[in-house]
Amino acid sequence: MATQLRYRGLTYDKASHGKPSTLPVEHTYRGRHYRAPLLHQAVTSGNKADLCYRGLHYVSHRAQG
Repeated sequence: MATQLRYRGLTYDKASHGKPSTLPVEHTYRGRHYRAPLLHQAVTSGNKADLCYRGLHYVSHRAQG
């Protein structure tokens, strides 16, 4: 006998567990309201930033090797 999974009173399909949806979801983060999907593609950026910490320039480990 299969039981339905529930979280805070909402049922969800166990087959899609762990797979974020591409449908927009309304949520609030730090007082700002958003309507966006939980699954989104990472943005690749060609921009390079000059990072400094305590007066020293940061060089990534990838750039050293």
